[in-house]
Amino acid sequence: MQEFNKNYQRTGTLFEGRIKSKLISNDKHLVKSVVYIHLNPVIAGLVENPKDWEFSNYNDWIGKTHSKLTDYSFLDDLQISSSEYIRIVREEQQNKSMQKNLKSFDFD
Repeated sequence: MQEFNKNYQRTGTLFEGRIKSKLISNDKHLVKSVVYIHLNPVIAGLVENPKDWEFSNYNDWIGKTHSKLTDYSFLDDLQISSSEYIRIVREEQQNKSMQKNLKSFDFD
């Protein structure tokens, strides 16, 4: 990065600003954060459904796969069923799709 900055007379980070952190204060906030992560590839247009993103643990969250990398006791502690999580993700996906479509709609 330093070499790139030197060559192009730049300073700072190469891709984005500094990483920001937020305190997750309760389980509802945690689930909403995970939904956001699971929907990122969908919103970016890389896949149509979060279950299709191979680099995600979404399928573990909904019970379709059982990866060694997922902490299932953590999921059990959240006390959210697979069907409930799927519903939450679908609702949020519809909201994000609607927001994305409204941004591209020309009101002039």
